[in-house]
Formats: sequence, C-alpha cells, structure tokens
Amino acid sequence: MTEWPGDSPRRRARRIKQLFDIISHNSQDVITYCTSTGICEYVSPSVYHVLGYTCEEILGQTIEPFLHLEDRDIWDEAIKALEQGATHKRMTLRIRHKSGRYRWFEVTLSVQCNAHGRIVGVIGMGRDVTDERLVDEELAALKRKYEWILNAASEGIVGIDPQQCIIFANPAAANILGLGIQDMIGRPFASVTGFLGRQSHDLFASTLEVGRVITDCRAWFHRSEDGHAPIPVEYSITPINEAGEIVGAVMTFRDISDKLAQEHELQRSRDNLKQAHQLARSGYWELDVQHDHLVWSDEMFVIWDMNPKGFSGTYESFLQTVVEEDRAAVHQAVQESLSGELYEIEFRILTGRGEIRHISALGQTDMDADGRPVRFFGVAQDITARKEQELALETSRELLERSEKLAAVGQLAAGIAHEIRNPLTALKGFIDLMHRKSKGNNKRYLEIMKGEVGRMELILGELLMLAKPQQVHYSAEDVDLLLQEIVSFMSPQAIIHNVVIETTFPDDLPQITCEPNQLKQVFINIVRNGIEAMERGGTLCVVAKRHDDHVQIDFIDEGVGIPPEKLKHIGEPFFTTKEQGTGLGMMVSQRIVAEHGGRLSVQSAIGQGTTVTILLPIAPQQALPQTKG
Repeated sequence: MTEWPGDSPRRRARRIKQLFDIISHNSQDVITYCTSTGICEYVSPSVYHVLGYTCEEILGQTIEPFLHLEDRDIWDEAIKALEQGATHKRMTLRIRHKSGRYRWFEVTLSVQCNAHGRIVGVIGMGRDVTDERLVDEELAALKRKYEWILNAASEGIVGIDPQQCIIFANPAAANILGLGIQDMIGRPFASVTGFLGRQSHDLFASTLEVGRVITDCRAWFHRSEDGHAPIPVEYSITPINEAGEIVGAVMTFRDISDKLAQEHELQRSRDNLKQAHQLARSGYWELDVQHDHLVWSDEMFVIWDMNPKGFSGTYESFLQTVVEEDRAAVHQAVQESLSGELYEIEFRILTGRGEIRHISALGQTDMDADGRPVRFFGVAQDITARKEQELALETSRELLERSEKLAAVGQLAAGIAHEIRNPLTALKGFIDLMHRKSKGNNKRYLEIMKGEVGRMELILGELLMLAKPQQVHYSAEDVDLLLQEIVSFMSPQAIIHNVVIETTFPDDLPQITCEPNQLKQVFINIVRNGIEAMERGGTLCVVAKRHDDHVQIDFIDEGVGIPPEKLKHIGEPFFTTKEQGTGLGMMVSQRIVAEHGGRLSVQSAIGQGTTVTILLPIAPQQALPQTKG
C-alpha cells in the first residue's frame, strides 16, 4: 500500500480501514472474520445479496448451523488442517440460503497468527459456484449418458481427430475389429481397420476439410486376429463441429455379414421367383387404389407383349387391354374385390401385337383401419396354351364320338343295304309296270310311291357310302370349274325356289388335289341345303379364294338361320333341321372333306342366314397339270 508523506499511524490505519470497507462492500464474494473459537466477528455486506442474510443475522454465530449436514465433515477436516499448521485451506461445500435452499460455495480459509504463532483469527473468502456446479453436474450427467449410449450401441462408433487418429471408441467397435479400446486410441484409423488404403485418407479428408456427411456406404475392414479375413461393414461419417470449426469426425459402422447373406438369399429367392413366373407364364401387379397408380412386374409386360414405356400405369389403361366382350365382367370383379371379395376371374386380352390371349387372374385388396381399399394386389397367368389344349381335347373328344357314331352307322348301313336293296329293287320294278298301265288317281298315287322309292334309294346310296370305303382316284382339278358345273346343275332347282346363285372366283385360283365326283356331291348337298333354307327366295353366294396354302370356298345363304343349340349338332348322324332331311348329307360331306385333308365349318345367325366354309389344301406344284388355255 502506498504511504503518503507525513501520514501518522492512526491516519494510515483509518485509510486501510476505508480501503477494506470499499473492497468488502463492492466484492461479490462473502468475506468473513472469525475468532479462533469460530465466532463470526465480521461479514461483508455482500452476504445479503448472496445468501439473503443481513450482517446482524450472521455476526456472533458459528458457521456450523449454516452448513449442509453432509458437508460438515469437510469443514471440520479443513479446520483441523489449519490447526495443524496449514496457512490456508480451500474446499467446496453447501451453505444454506435464508430461503432454505442450499447453494454451493468455494471457500478459502486463511489463518491470522500472533507473534507467538498462535491462531488468533480465521479469514474466510466464499464465492458462490452454484451455477458452475450445476453446469458441471449437467456435463457429468451428459457425459455418463453418452458413455451409456456408446457402451450400449450395437454399432461400432469411433472418433477421429484432424490427423485421422482414433480419439475414442466404444466396445462394439473394439469387438468388431477384434481389439481392446486402449489398443485403438491414438492409432491411425487406416492402420487399425486396413480400410481402403489411400481412399480412407481421401474420404476422411473430405469430411474434415469441407464437412461432408457420408451415409450408408460399404467397405471391408480387417480384424486384428485374422487380417486375411476381411469383414463387410456399412458406415457413415459425420464431422464434429465446434464454434464453426471442424475439429474431428465420428464414424459409425456395423458388421453386415448376416445382412449380405440375407440379401444374397433374398436375391436368389427373387431370381427363383422371377424364373418361376417366367416358366409359369405369370406375373404380378399392385394398384395404389387412392392414387390410381398401377405397377406391373416385368413378366406382365412379357405376357401382354407390351413396351413398358407405352403403359401409363393406371387402372383404365389396363382395362383397355381387355377384350371388349370381357371388359364389363373384369370391371365388376375388380369392384367386388375392392369391397372385400376375392378377385378370381378368367378373361381375354389383346396384346401389343394384336393377338388374343387367355388370362387367369387371382388377387385381393388390403384395407385401412376404416375399411377403405388401399392396395389391390394379385397375379395373372397366361393360360392361352391350356385353353388351346382344352379346345383341342374337346375337338378330339367330339371327333372320337363322331367316329364312334360313324362306325355304328356304317355297321347299320351294311345290314340295311343287304336286307333292303333287293326288295327295294323289286318294288321299284313292279311300281314302274303298274305306273305304265295305270290311269287317273291310281297313276298319281303310283307317281308318289315312285318318288318315295327314289328317295329311299338316295338314302340307301348314302348309307352304302358310309358302309364301306369307296375306291377313289385323286387328281389335280380346277375347283372353279367344279363349282361352275354344280351351279349349272342346281340352277333349275334354284329358279323354282326363286333363288339367285352368284359366284365369285378369281382368275388365279390354284388347283386342288381331289376326287371330283365326291366333291361334287359335297357341293350339291350344301347348295341344296342353302336353296331349301330360303323359303321366300333370296341370293346364294358362292365365293372361292386363296387362303394361305388352302382354297377357301364359302356358301352364303340368306335363309332363316340355325339356332345355336342346333348348330353344334350339325354333322351328327341322323340330325337334320329339315322336315324331309335324312341327317346323313352333312355327315357324309364332312367325312369327304376330311378325307381330302380339309375342314368344313358352319356359322349361322337367326334371321341373317348361314355360311358354310370349306378349306381344301392346294395341290403340290409337281402335281399341277398344264395351265388352262
């Protein structure tokens, strides 16, 4: 302290006291002076602002009543140390506020001794460190929490300093790398993991220098005990930023050996499923009902023979691929499924190449908590081949049944021909004799009998043709000439029924290999049927044209038509749609056409007429005769 010239001891003491008062009154710390027995003789006014007491409430008392019970041992040990010769002692303890709460104080005690070295007083300086203590406790709690998280985490976590050395690591990281935590601290990350060599440096550099965040990357690490057996890991790197400065980075990583095995197994299952879909000609779809977003698998586009780029991915775009006749049924089935029913239906589609395919579909709808449709999912299978097989099987079954009927008819025809032919010849001869000598009504009756006998001979002739194969001689013929002969032959009968026969034949119609008389019989049967079907007259069109490697002949009448339930029986033995029909003409015609390697089909509509189509193979080139002049 500066001494002024001429200062007396009293003045100097007064000035020291003034200076002490200034310091004690303005200090934020609490200053006390206690006797050697612990009685407080002085306390600075700051005690009121810090602890809420007035100076009068403190003076004359000891410190013990104000201390926290758990901290009194700390105080006693400090006093004991001073008594044993320590000049000062520092401690942290809790002192009760006037409100009853305790606050943390950092207290420094200094002793005042007399000339004999005995303690005559103790000066105390107390600083309120409650806020600092709370911060320290919060930091300690936070540190413990992070340590718990690090220790409990299943993923490996390491901290990297700017030199790319490890500054901390959790047990999971040590376990994955086969090291102790202390063996990792301070070592370069690349030397611990064998991670990507130079790429490791570049990768961390981008994080440490520019703060790049790296997520969901994969690499291979090496364990310490088996460095030749790398393990796959998935990792992320995040920079550590303090006050705007990057001071390190944190890497999290996990062993994905099991995940890779699962991904491999999943991919194998997907490949197997895809192959199974391909082999089964099936695919799957998924419709987001709320957003009308339809997703198809690759197999669906293969079945539909459609380019994915040309598919708009909506329900309506799918519906447009369904054959029009099946569209209403498909839409109804979908609506029922969106209401909770199972979606199960077969329908036809039109592919991108214009082909018709048969589809079998099965699906269901997922609902939300309110029962509203959310997701419509299912599979579709191409069953075109199965449908064709079913059709071929049904056709074969019909042919077999027809063959059995023909065989039965043939056996019947053989017996009838033998038993009826000779008596019928005798009857015809006697009727002819009687007809020449008869007059009046008798002559008319005999004419009727003669006509019916002739009809019986016609039936007998057809039966005989079924009874035993005829020896035929095939030759290359012009089908247009055969048709012209039949048209000329049937014209008188057509005129009687007020029917006009029109023909359309191209000039370059190819020849066919046939037995002419048998084909003429077929043509006569069909033309006769067409004329008789038009009771009020009309037009019978006979059209011949080339169809691939066949000649197609269409007989188109304007008759009353044949009901669908009867149309399917056309060609069966003894089935006829005419009152005077035998039911053998179409059966014989079908057999003749089949023996020529052709096909005969009938299409009809009530009130519109009937079309009989015959397809006959074109004659081989080497069998063709010279071109007509």
